[in-house]
Order: sequence, then structure tokens, then C-alpha cells
Amino acid sequence: MRKPKTPKPKPRATRGAVAEKQPSPRTIVRNRLTSELIARAGHELTTSLDYQVTLKNVTNLIVPAVADDCFVLLKKPDGEPELVASAHTDAARGELLGTLIGQLTPRLHPNMPIFLVMASGEPILIHDPEMRLDGGPRPDEELLDVILKLGIRSRIVVPLTARGETIGVMTWLSTNSRRRYSTDDLKIAEAIAQRAAYAIDNARLHEAEKLANHRLSDLLNGLQASVWEALWEGHGHPVDEVTYVNQAAEGLLGYSTDQLKDRSASRLLILDADYQHVMRSYSAGIRAGRDFEVQYRVRHGDGRMLWMRDVVRVSRTPNRRPMVRVVTTDITKHKQAEERLQILAEAGRTLDSSLDYETTLANVTGVIVPALADDCIIFLESSQGKLEMVTSAHSDPARTEIAREFFRHYPLIERPDQPLQIVHRTGQSILIEDAMTATDVGVMLSREQYESSVGAQANAALAVPLRSRGQILGVMVWVSVESGRHYVQEDLKLAEEIANRAAIAVDNARLFKTAQDGVASRDRFLAMLGHELRNPLNSISIVARMLERESLSDERLVRMRTLIGRETRQLSSLVDDLLDVSRVLAGKMTLALESIDLTALVRESAQSFEDMARQREMVLAVALPDEPLTMVADPVRMRQVIANLISNAIKFSQPAGRIEVTLACDGECALLRVCDNGIGIAPELLERIFEPFAQAALTPPHGLGLGLSVVRQVTELHGGKVTASSEGIGRGAEFKVRLPLATMH
Repeated sequence: MRKPKTPKPKPRATRGAVAEKQPSPRTIVRNRLTSELIARAGHELTTSLDYQVTLKNVTNLIVPAVADDCFVLLKKPDGEPELVASAHTDAARGELLGTLIGQLTPRLHPNMPIFLVMASGEPILIHDPEMRLDGGPRPDEELLDVILKLGIRSRIVVPLTARGETIGVMTWLSTNSRRRYSTDDLKIAEAIAQRAAYAIDNARLHEAEKLANHRLSDLLNGLQASVWEALWEGHGHPVDEVTYVNQAAEGLLGYSTDQLKDRSASRLLILDADYQHVMRSYSAGIRAGRDFEVQYRVRHGDGRMLWMRDVVRVSRTPNRRPMVRVVTTDITKHKQAEERLQILAEAGRTLDSSLDYETTLANVTGVIVPALADDCIIFLESSQGKLEMVTSAHSDPARTEIAREFFRHYPLIERPDQPLQIVHRTGQSILIEDAMTATDVGVMLSREQYESSVGAQANAALAVPLRSRGQILGVMVWVSVESGRHYVQEDLKLAEEIANRAAIAVDNARLFKTAQDGVASRDRFLAMLGHELRNPLNSISIVARMLERESLSDERLVRMRTLIGRETRQLSSLVDDLLDVSRVLAGKMTLALESIDLTALVRESAQSFEDMARQREMVLAVALPDEPLTMVADPVRMRQVIANLISNAIKFSQPAGRIEVTLACDGECALLRVCDNGIGIAPELLERIFEPFAQAALTPPHGLGLGLSVVRQVTELHGGKVTASSEGIGRGAEFKVRLPLATMH
């Protein structure tokens, strides 16, 4: 028989020495694997800022090395869990686990470990978990079925904590491997979770910074402004280094960001006239260490001149170098509006300075040129209804005389479809923003005429009416030549406002002149009236004294009675005319209407002037229709009309002259014509020949000037119309009276 083995005696500890316990090979291997796992997890968590990818890689390290299932949940803003990464040795169990997590909420399942850890921030280690049904709410049947199917033996739930806040949890599960977790495992899980929390927080901070930078970049590039930052040197090139320029600066200034970052960009941009002012403002602000603003002009990349405003924040870098952060905005429209207001105010003062409208209009064109136009021309309507140039201003003295000569004759060569005539005819303004691209035939023709005559290229133009009291008095034209200015709607509105004020000034000056002429006519009339009244009164006075002192023969008495009668009739006629004019002006003239034969009335009236015409050796030719012309009229007033016209013709004709009186039927009207070959009527007087005292303005005077005024008023009271025409001084005159005939029933 085989003898039983005798067990070897255990070694005894030596007195005075302490036996040192050595770790088992299994423990050494476990520690090494743990260190490697933590190191690899830490490496994965630092390789990317996409924390979802790195968390997935970490869960793949944990499973199956130390867990059968691993998942990471992050807390959403509303407190609900969100599964962001997971790994499983069994895909079916992973799907069940995902279903379970999807049904859990802190409100319905507050005692679930993941929610306890999220709430407390304390880790949990659980062995052989069982569903305790004697306490707490019973889970729904579906949830209980899922938990039982999982077959969990041991689990770890650790918080993900960053900056003192629990942002989620990591869970390890032991199922098929039947691993029982220890406190050492819990510490490992906490170490990995801590690294994961830092990685998640850094990634979120980076994402938030990226989003903030993106939003800031969008904001800065979306601004209608240049935002830039620069280090300031203060001498030589004041800008030492431009450290930032936003993308919007390219569109604002017309240069690339690389050009704008050049330290000499300010020299490229700022107009020479403003450069020193800008540099002094920057130097003073930086020396004082205070924020400031400065306005200046720049030349855009396309050549336009723009106004800019810099709002400057002054600071210093950590090494005390001066730094400026600047927001540059385009204030061109604001400056243009200010300029327009100043020009409008100056134009208003100019127009109010004198009642000589030609002088004031000349001053206005001087205000407009060169501030708003290179050529400014003002046309006024003449007495014949045609446009005539009254004044102009030009920015180039060498072009002035040529341009003025062209515009002096321009209205005569214009066609009806060209701008000047359209504005004059319709009262509608015309804006030619860019004459080079204008397609309107009238505009193109006007431009060709101007350029061929003046020898300068027109870039843009506008034409506006001078309108006052509903009447178009003329047209104002602006032309852009060497300045290259292009007009917009704001320029058109300003031109219309200036033109309106100019029209009012012209109208007021004309009204003032008319009033002055009226006063002068009145004074001449009163002087003439005194003369006219004095002659018959002197004659009557002399005769009266002779009758008192002398014994007169019958023959002399007859002559004196005749003289008294003639002079008395002259006085009566003068007084009657004065009274008639007074009644007309007061609107108190009345008619005693009846049916009359106009043919007979004209015949009788003409016969009464035959002796007067004969005495002056004049021919008085009368042509009347054979049939009577019947109308409803006041016979006394109609006789007055006929008598005034015939006597007027005799008065203004030379001896041996010819006067023609004709009457004819013209449709439903009677047409009375009185013609003479006398002194004629000047064009400027023809417009107001029917006004009271108009004839008193003649030199030498030919009467009081009341007769024709009475003719017009009486004719119009009868529903008729009277007109006058003359080919000029020494060419005679013709008066036509149209009167409505009685309707035959």
C-alpha cells in the first residue's frame, strides 16, 4: 500500500523579524491591467473633443475587460437622462438595457440607482440585486420583466462630476461573467468617470466657445461696419500691427482684409486732407488713455469718397503696449443729409435776400455749384410761353462761356420728348442717375447735344420744375460732369425743394414788380387825371369869368355855350369811366337786359364817330351784315363797348389812318372786329392791355387807360370775350369781341 504523504511543516517566523506579505501574482496582474485600463481610458478621453466618440471608445475598453455592460448617461437640461455611449458583450441584452433606460424618469423612478447617484453625486456598489417589493413603489410589469431578464449579478454606478456639478453617471454591470465588484473596482470606475467628466466638460466648454466665437464672428461680419484691432506704435507708422479685421470691412471699404491688415492701410484709405487730423485724434486719445471718436473721409476701393466714423476703445496689452479696438461705420448718408440741409438753408437765405429774382437765382446756382452739381442752369418761361435761360453756374471756368451759350439756345433745339420740355409741359421731375446707361431716346439725344456742344461728358443729370401757386414758372437743371457724381432720389428731393423755394422767390419778385408797376401806373394816372380834369375846368372857369365881366355878342355867347357843353361832356365822360371802373372793381356793375339788334347798335355807334374821323382825315370803314343780329344785352353798356373800341382806335391812329369796323355772325356768336393801322401795341403791354390804367403806362400817355378795362368787364358780364392782337409797335392793332346771340325758339 502506498503510504500517505506527510504534510510539510509550515515555516516558522523567526523571532525578532516581521514577515513581509508579498502580493500574489494574480493581484500583480490585476493591478497592472487596472493601470493600463485607466491609462488607455485617459488617453482615449484626451484624443478628441468629440466626447460622444471618446466615451464610446472608453466603454469599448471597459467591456469586456471589467464589465459585461457599460453605459454612460448625461443629464439633459430638464433633468431627464440621455444615453450617450454604451458597450455590451451580448447585443440582445444591450437592446433590453436600452429599452429599460428609455422608460426610466427621475419623477417616476426616483429610487433607481442612476437617479440616486445623479441626485447625490455619491457612487453606489450593489451585489446580487433583488427587487424589493415590500418598500417603495412597485415598477410596472413591463419594466420588472426587463430587469429580471437582465440577470444582473453586480453593478457599479459612479457620478460624472465636473466643476462641482454632477453632469451624468457611468454604470458597470456584471452578468454572464458573474464578476462581483469590489471597492477596488469602484475606485477604478470613479477614476475613469472623473477623467470622462473632465473630458466631457472640456468638450462642452470648447463647443460653447466655438459657438460663441461663431456667433461673434457672424455678428461682426454681419455688421455694416468695420471692426478691427491694432497695436499702436505712435511714431513712424502709428499702427504697429493690425491683429484683426472683420470680413465686413471688405464690403465697406472696397479692399481685401489682407490689404486692410497692412500697417500702412490708413495712408491708402484716408484722404490726405484728413490724415493728420485723424492721427492727432488717435495720438491724443491713446496718450490720455480714454475712448474717443473721430470722423474723416476715405477713398473707397472703387473710387468713391465716403465719410467714416471711428468709435475707439483704448486699452493696453499685458506688456503695456497701447492697443485700440475700433468700430468704423459709414456715415456718408448722414453727412450728405447735413450738407443738404446746410445748402437748403443757404439757398433759402439767398432767395430771401433780394426781390431782384435774377440776382437771387444767380446766387442760388452759385450755392449749388460745385457742392451738388458741376452745371446748374435755370430756365424761366417767357411771355410767349417759351423757356429762356436766365442764369447758370459752372464748376470749370474754361467751360462756362461755352456751356452758357449752349444752354441759351438749348430750348430752341429741344424736341417735345426731351427732358427739359417734358418737365416744362408736365411739371414732373426727371432723374437721370447714370446718363451713360440711359436708354430713353430723349435723354440720349439731350446728352449727345450737350457733349458735342460743350465738349464734356455728362455722368448724370436731373431736371425739376419751378412751381408756384399751381403754375410752372420754369425748370432747374443739374448736370454732373468732371466730379463723376451720380444722382439718387435724395438729390432729386433736395433739388425739388430748392426749386420750389426759388419759384416762390421768383413769383414774389414778380408780384412785387407788378405791385410797383401798379403803383407807378396809379401815380401816372392820378397825374394824368389831374391834367385831364384841369383842362375842361380851366376852360369852364375862364368862360364863367367872361360871362360875369363882359358884354358878349350873340355869336360869342354861342361859342362859349358850345365850349361849356363840350368840356362838360368830357368831364362827364371821365367821371362816368371812373365810376364804371369803380363799380367793376367792387363787383357792383349791373345790367338792364333786353333784346337788341346788335347790327343797328353798331351802325348807330359808328355813325357818331364819323365827324371825329373826318376831322382827323381818317377813313372809318364799316361792314355790317344785311340781317339783324339779335342778342340779349344792356343797350347802354353795349353801346359803351362799341364806342370805347372805336374811339380808342381813332385816338391811337395817326391822321390819314384807316379804321375798320366789321360785324359778322360766327356760329352761335356775333363777332365784332375793330382794326386800325395806328401805333400798335408793344408785346409786354399786350398781356395787360385790359387792366385798369394800362394805357397810362404809355410814353407819351394816351388817356387814362380805363376804356379797355370797361370793355372787358362789360363783355364778360354779357357772357362774351374780348381779345387784342398786334404785330408790334407801328404795326396797328386789332380787337375782337365775341358775344352770344339770342337762341331762336
